Amino acid sequence: MRTGLIRAAGLLAGSGLLAGALAFAAPAVLQAQQAEKAAKPAAEAKKDTGRKIINLRDPFRSLMAQAEEAGAGKPLPPGKRGLVIPQLTVDGIVVMPGERIAVVNMRGRNRAYFLRERDEVYNGYVARITEDTVVFRERATDAFGQTFEREVTKTISGSGAKQ
Repeated sequence: MRTGLIRAAGLLAGSGLLAGALAFAAPAVLQAQQAEKAAKPAAEAKKDTGRKIINLRDPFRSLMAQAEEAGAGKPLPPGKRGLVIPQLTVDGIVVMPGERIAVVNMRGRNRAYFLRERDEVYNGYVARITEDTVVFRERATDAFGQTFEREVTKTISGSGAKQ
């Protein structure tokens, strides 16, 4: 007799009638089941395949290429702060009695920028300007995630360069 009741309860559970039967016997159990159903988001209500998505890096891509392209996904800020040191070319240098100004151009932009010493750019700043070179202090990250600074010297390019 007892196995018959268990089988009947299993059949009722499969058809949803057990919930109706429990409403009379144990209203607290029914409320707890309804609260669990309401708490599950719609994404969890779908069938879970049990697979986890793991983002691994491509083993055939260089670690150095990943470090250089790390900032490529987000847009650069406007103006001087959006200038990337490896993409800069020095078009000229203006020498005045009190200061020096470097005229630079960035690849992909049809615009000239005037930089003075200690001006911030996207990945560094202008350290010093001489009569024919501009020295930048570039902030970079190596393949292991450690940040460091290095000096990058750019000379005047183009046909108007003094020699």
